[in-house]
Amino acid sequence: MLFEKILMSREVIIVGYQAYDFAPSLVVGQIRIYDFCLDFSRFDSLIFTSKNAVLALEKNAKKYPQMDVWRQLPSYVIGRGTQKEVLACGGRVEYIAQNGNMVNPLALSLAKEAYIFMRGGVAVRI
Repeated sequence: MLFEKILMSREVIIVGYQAYDFAPSLVVGQIRIYDFCLDFSRFDSLIFTSKNAVLALEKNAKKYPQMDVWRQLPSYVIGRGTQKEVLACGGRVEYIAQNGNMVNPLALSLAKEAYIFMRGGVAVRI
C-alpha cells in the first residue's frame, strides 16, 4: 500500500534487472543464461547461492532432459528467494541459510560428498 502511494504521489523510476509496465524502468543489467549440460550422476547434492542459478539450471534441464535428475538431489540454498525458486521448479531443499556465510562451513561439512556449487554470475579461476 505504501509503495502504491509513493508511485501515485511522485514520479518514480524503477532501477533493476527488468522493465515493469506500471512505472518507468531503467534496466541496469540483465542475466545471461549460458547453455550447459551436466551429468548429475556424479553429484550427491547441490548448493545454490541465488535464484538465478536455479533459473539457469531449470532452463538447461528443459533443453537437456537427462539433467532433470537435479530435482531429486538435496539442495542447500542461501535465502528464501532461492528456496522458493528451487521448490517452484520441483527441487528438494535440505537446508536454508540466511546469508552467504554458510558456504564455507557447509562446503567443509559436505567434503565427503560430491556436490556442485551453482551460483549466479561468472566464476573466474585465478
